[in-house]
Formats: sequence, structure tokens, C-alpha cells
Amino acid sequence: MDDKAFETWSDTLDELRRIRQKTVDLKIQQKDGPLSLDEFFDISKESLEDVIQKWWDIEKQSWKDNQPADPTASLRTVRDEMESLIDLELESMERERLLQAEKISTGGNVKVELEKLNKFAADLKKAYLIKIDTLSRGSQKKAAPQTKSAPRQQFASGGGGSGVSTFIMFCVGLALGAGASYHFWTVANDAQKQLQEAKATLSTEKRQMIDGLTILQETYYKLATGKLLNLPQLEAAMKPIRTDFANRRKEIEKDFLKQRENLSKKIPAGDRLDKSLERLNETKAKRLSELDKEEQSKLDSYLKQRQIHKDLMEQKP
Repeated sequence: MDDKAFETWSDTLDELRRIRQKTVDLKIQQKDGPLSLDEFFDISKESLEDVIQKWWDIEKQSWKDNQPADPTASLRTVRDEMESLIDLELESMERERLLQAEKISTGGNVKVELEKLNKFAADLKKAYLIKIDTLSRGSQKKAAPQTKSAPRQQFASGGGGSGVSTFIMFCVGLALGAGASYHFWTVANDAQKQLQEAKATLSTEKRQMIDGLTILQETYYKLATGKLLNLPQLEAAMKPIRTDFANRRKEIEKDFLKQRENLSKKIPAGDRLDKSLERLNETKAKRLSELDKEEQSKLDSYLKQRQIHKDLMEQKP
């Protein structure tokens, strides 16, 4: 994909992502409530299929307009671009899911739905690897120019010594010429490979940069429209939850101390008291563990949004 086609593709990708977000928002408005996990991942699959199809259309046209000099190396680059694009879109969809956690129902198994989406993506990769291989059929290799065979020199039967000397000189010249040709062919081939590798690396870095800028733009848009909380707002939202659970932990500690005191008064010192206190400690640990899990589930969506903000802030320009 040349620079012009790449710019077209970048604009197309931005538009497809906006369409995906609008589809989610429209679905929520129609339901007047949060999306189920099934509905969100169905939208993600349809969007992923649209993204890869649009990319393929642009890539195929670019290949047709600009036949590569080295089809084999270019095919490797196109395969890498396709797989990288699908992986980046999966990451983008997961970020969107986390950023919109309040709009998506917590019912359902996230792990199972993610596995389905990843399998769908793997099947897409296989299908488009087959399509990419068809590009090579349209690239006809230029036939190598045939060198005219040198006319055979007729040696007179009487000039044996002169004929042998001439033949030896001819072989030496041919060897020297072939050696130089092979050397320059090797140098040119290595330079071509290095150029293809550098171009592929630059293309990957450019895609990653554009993807990062797109994420920043989407995050800014959601912050500006109030669809996403900023860091101070996230901390303010988490503070009452943490305070509530801290108070509940204190109540558990008070209850534990009271029960331990009662046991010490009712049961004389010995093995029986030790076993009773041990069971009491186990009950306390279990209650605290359940409380920690409940607190984590209520803070989870806020913590993930906070982590996304921090990751974006730590990205190097």
C-alpha cells in the first residue's frame, strides 16, 4: 500500500470506528438500557468484518495500480499488515468495551464472548491469507533477457597451441566476468531486502502511531461530551465505595472481638477453646475475603478507566 492509499485507508478506518460507536449508542437508545454482552460482541464482529473488507479493497487496488518489483517480499508485508490490523482492532474494541462498561450489562461470561471474538478473528485471518495469495497470480515476472550465444570460433587443425591459449583466455575472462556479475547481483539483492524490511517497519510504526492518535481522539471526545469520567471524577466516584467497605471491615473486626471475648468467658482455657477460636478466625477471614471481592467488583469499571487514562498519559510522543 503506497502513501496515498495509506492516507485513504487511515481516513476510512476512523470513519468505520465512528460508525461502530454510533451503532452502539443507537442500540442503547432503542433498548433504553444497557447492551448485553452478546449484542456488543455481535456489533464488534460485524465491524471487524467491515474493517478488514475495506482494507482489502484499498490494498488490492493499490497493488493493481503499483505492481511491486519484488512480489514475494511485498506479499509478506501485506500478510503482516492484515494480521497486525486485526490484532489492533481487537485491542481497540476491548478498550471501547472497558470505557463503556456502564453501558454494557454485567450479565454473561466475558471470557467466553472474548474467546468467540478471537476465534472469529482467527477465521478472518485464514480467509484473507488465501485472498492475499491470489495477488501473486496477477504479478507476472518479467522474463530475463536471453544472452546471445557467442559464435563458435573455428580453430584450424594446424594451430593447436594458439587455439588452446585462446580458449584458456576465454575461460578466464568468462570466470572473472561471472564473478563480478554475481557479486553485484548479491549486493543489489541484499539492498532490496533491506529496503523492503525498512519499509515494512516504517509502515507498522506509522499504523501504531495513527492508532494511538485515534485512541487519544476518541478518549478526548468522550471526556468532552461527558461519556467518560476524568481522573478526579473517578477518584471522587470511588471514594464513597471505599469508605463504605472500610466501615464494613471495622464492623467485622468489632464483631470478631466481641465473639472472641464471649468464647473466652464461656469456655475454660484448653483445647476446646483453642479450636473454637480457630473456627472463629476462619469465619472472620472468609467474611473479609468475600468483602474484598465485592468491593473489587464495584470498583472494577472505575479502575479500568483510570488505568486507560494513565496508559495514555505515559505514552511517549
